[in-house]
This record gives sequence, C-alpha cells and structure tokens, in this order.
Amino acid sequence: RKMMSAERYSQEILCDLEVANETSIYSRSLRMAERRDSKVSTKDKIFISFDLGIRDATAMTFGKFTEDNKLIVFHHYKNNNQPTKHYIDYIKDEILEPNKLDQRNITIILPHDGRNRHDAIETLVSREKAYKDAGFKVQVLSQVDVNEAIETTRAAIQHHELIFAKNNNIEEFISFLKEYEWKINKLTGENTGIPNHGINISASNSADSLEYMAITFFFKKKIDKAAYTKEQIRNLGRDY
Repeated sequence: RKMMSAERYSQEILCDLEVANETSIYSRSLRMAERRDSKVSTKDKIFISFDLGIRDATAMTFGKFTEDNKLIVFHHYKNNNQPTKHYIDYIKDEILEPNKLDQRNITIILPHDGRNRHDAIETLVSREKAYKDAGFKVQVLSQVDVNEAIETTRAAIQHHELIFAKNNNIEEFISFLKEYEWKINKLTGENTGIPNHGINISASNSADSLEYMAITFFFKKKIDKAAYTKEQIRNLGRDY
C-alpha cells in the first residue's frame, strides 16, 4: 500500500471538497508531526538538502537518521545574494567543526538543476562541481512533479517517517513551512492547486529544501499503514 497523506486520502477516498479550498500546504501535516530532542554525534551521517537560488533564497535543510531509523530534521538555514562558498563555509563553521564531524559523513543533496546551475557571483562551475571540489559527497536528484514532492513530504511527516528536532532553529523553520501556500485565483477565490513560488516568497525556498530531502528517502516508498478513519480526517481540520 502506498504511503498516502491525509489530504490525498480525504480528497480521493472520502471526496472531501473542503480540503481543496485550504491554502496552507503543510499546516495539517505539522499538526501531526513528531518532535523530539536531538543531538548530533561524531558518528552521525548528515544529509543536507538544498533549494538553489541567487536573487531568491538558497535554503539548506539538515537531517540525519535516528537509532529507530527515522529521518530527523535538526537544522535549517537560508540566505540570498551569497556565493556557493558562503554555504560551504556555513556547513563547516556551524555544523562540522562544532560537532567534530568528519566531512566524509556529509552528503549534499541538490535539485535537478544543481548539475548545470552556477552561482554567477564567484564561480561559473556548476553547484554540483563546486561542492564536490570542496570535498563533499553530492547527490543530484532527478526532476519530480511538484505535487508529488508535496504529497511525499506530507505523507512522510504524517506517518512519522520524517520528524523534527526540538530547538529554536527548527521552530523558526516550521513557521516558514506554515506560510507555504497554494495560489488562489483572484477572481473566483478558488485554490489553483499550484504552489506559490517566486522571488520574495521565502517560505517556498524552505519548503522546497525539505521536499528534496523527502524525495531522496521516501518518494514511491511503500509502507504498511492503516488507512485514515473519518474521525481522524475531521480532527486534522483543526487549526495547528
């Protein structure tokens, strides 16, 4: 059985039309999210997923697997108008050195355009090559439909495969995720089913970086989970 989010189950199985009119993409999922204390150890393998930008933000989401094999997001960072070297230095100064991590245990996850997109500030090489030249392992994703990426991320959060650390940095990250919304037709007021992306919409950069993390580990994954009940669906409708 495919892992399914409450939103998709509610629309496709229960034919709930109210779900289609909600604007916040992740508020329901965040209501269900598992939170726990988390510390980075010297033996941890760290995964850093990027949403790449220059004029709009470049966002990084940091995750690792727990002892019970859940992917926990423990840190997030974003900035704009910065060269690739800025993010390389950030990883080394804020994550590697304070936690005494071996750089060989870091994997950079880039979206599909990481193979040919450069930062146009300090270097004309691709982001993929820039991070490899800095000594990191790099994985470049294939392109995935944005709605499938959202569904994969929602389902992973709701089924507690993807969880969040308890710290101030992640509290801020979650606030960004709650602001990620669907575009609304200005004439009809209807949800278009298209995520709101663009320059100065910082929530989309944060959300995209999380989605790339989810795609890497959970896209098309099958798990043995019971279907949602109608009562569970109704409870999900409450404000986060």
